Amino acid sequence: MVPNPRITVRPLCETELEQATRWAVEEGWNPGPHDSAVLNKADPGSLIALEVEGRAAGVISAVRMTAEFGYLGFFVVCQTHRRLGYGWRLLQAGFQRLGERTIIGGDAELEHLRGYARFGLLPRHLNVSYEGMVPVSRARSHPAVLPAEAVSADELHAYDATNFGVPRAIFLRQWMKSSEVRALVFAPEGRIAGFIAARRCHRGVRIGPFQADTPVAASSLLDAITSCYPGETLAVDCPETNREAATLLAEKGLAPRHQTARLYRGEPPPGRPGKIYGLMSFALG
Repeated sequence: MVPNPRITVRPLCETELEQATRWAVEEGWNPGPHDSAVLNKADPGSLIALEVEGRAAGVISAVRMTAEFGYLGFFVVCQTHRRLGYGWRLLQAGFQRLGERTIIGGDAELEHLRGYARFGLLPRHLNVSYEGMVPVSRARSHPAVLPAEAVSADELHAYDATNFGVPRAIFLRQWMKSSEVRALVFAPEGRIAGFIAARRCHRGVRIGPFQADTPVAASSLLDAITSCYPGETLAVDCPETNREAATLLAEKGLAPRHQTARLYRGEPPPGRPGKIYGLMSFALG
């Protein structure tokens, strides 16, 4: 290790996105190959790199969703540069980018909660990551399940904002542009009552966002998206606050594998947490 190394905090370069994804995979996370690119395009500068002696050694995302709300995620320091205070520097940089926003959210491994509490980020509930191979349903697809393109983007964005509690249209727009993403809605009589998207990840397929007004809508959407990936392992990150979601995922053959905590500094956005069956990502809530 170089004594008194040159340390710089700067925006992550586009050429470094793949490296950031590799660090996440090495942590045991399961991101999509284009997750970091979504952040980079939707909110340029939201991915912050810590550079040591001219090379990126860590990254954090600090997303400015609204003038009042920001979100921290994608936080990892490469293994050769840990226990040197670099993570602390990155967190400070993330908070600096979010400025005077009164509400800041994020997700964290349970063993790191004490460190986040020093920044005022306190746990509000757990998220449970479910995984498994779901048998393809032989039941006829529900007639209200439609491609996401069947409804207007504005309607879809409004539905997501109502459930999540904060508008994130610019991020959803980039999310849906990816060729990796399949998206469906549950829209009886043309009114959205459910939304599901899935993307290929490092391991298998990750579902999210996944939102539904009723268990029937949620089950129909999950059956429909599962039929697009026969024989593949699926993963869903589910808030523990939605008991109906946990029941549904277990009934479909998914098992709980891992827990994280949803953190907030300030009061969480109102939203409709009981309608959220699967998170968009740990970088966007």
